[in-house]
Amino acid sequence: MGSAGFKWHSIGGRTNSTPALTSPSDGVMVAFLRGTGNVAWCREFLGQTAGVTTGWHSLGGVLTSGVTALTEPVSGYSSVFALGPDNRPWADAGTWPALGGWKPVLIEG
Repeated sequence: MGSAGFKWHSIGGRTNSTPALTSPSDGVMVAFLRGTGNVAWCREFLGQTAGVTTGWHSLGGVLTSGVTALTEPVSGYSSVFALGPDNRPWADAGTWPALGGWKPVLIEG
């Protein structure tokens, strides 16, 4: 399984949803997921950003869905989205690794 020269390996942790991956800077990949306690977690698994320790780090929250994540390539601004306890979209965003905490996503219409 995988391409030539690539080996699958565990990055640890437990999840009840599909992880989301993003690259906030060159050579760095971060996994975001909803853990079994319905809290968001993140972990760098390729490369390392100065000041970020190894292992899983809680982003808090009370999630009712899996997460999705994206990074704006020029600025490195990262956003993580999930449904909160009110079943409405919430986001935790900022320039990696300084995310600003969960806030409701305002929907106009």
